[in-house]
Amino acid sequence: MNIKTFCVFLDAGHGGLNPKLKVPNNYTTYPSKCWQHKNSLFYGYGWFFEGVFNRAVTVLIEKYLKDWGFTVINVYDPVLDLALGQRVKKANFASSSFSGSLYLSIHGNAAASLDAR
Repeated sequence: MNIKTFCVFLDAGHGGLNPKLKVPNNYTTYPSKCWQHKNSLFYGYGWFFEGVFNRAVTVLIEKYLKDWGFTVINVYDPVLDLALGQRVKKANFASSSFSGSLYLSIHGNAAASLDAR
């Protein structure tokens, strides 16, 4: 594999935070894809927002891949929760420019229990 002609498409599932609103209404998929933990300090008042977590992880992966010389294209929106079909269509359209590609979709799940698997 030649990393110069290979592309990694990164997808952070669910939505991000709208800076114009207050917690928890600033999470674009609220009241779904989130959970409020009473004894935790996640993204504000104990809220764990799946999309925010997914974006934070994706940013770290993007930096790591770029440091290694990979071409990386993000197919998600920083705030909006785009439909999977839209994200895949974007990757499929761009993939023809590369000799090979990988589509990596990051998803974390919110749960009532800290023991959830």
